[in-house]
Amino acid sequence: DDLRMYGPVGCEECTSGYKGRTGIFQVLPISDEMSGLIIRNAGQDKIEQQAHLEKTLSLRQAGLQKVRAGITSLDEVLRVTNI
Repeated sequence: DDLRMYGPVGCEECTSGYKGRTGIFQVLPISDEMSGLIIRNAGQDKIEQQAHLEKTLSLRQAGLQKVRAGITSLDEVLRVTNI
């Protein structure tokens, strides 16, 4: 499976190659296990570990899906998910 990477190509009007905005979202379903962690005031590391076990996409992973779809560039995703 070939991965094609896209980058911005500007024109005289926009100069940047971008038009508008695209949201990148992380959705955290609250399972029984996750609810228990929240109720017990678990730390961020425990919650992130449980989210990983439950196959929840991170914000960066959600952005990378948009890179693969050609919606945005890798540079933009890395810039806005530098957390």
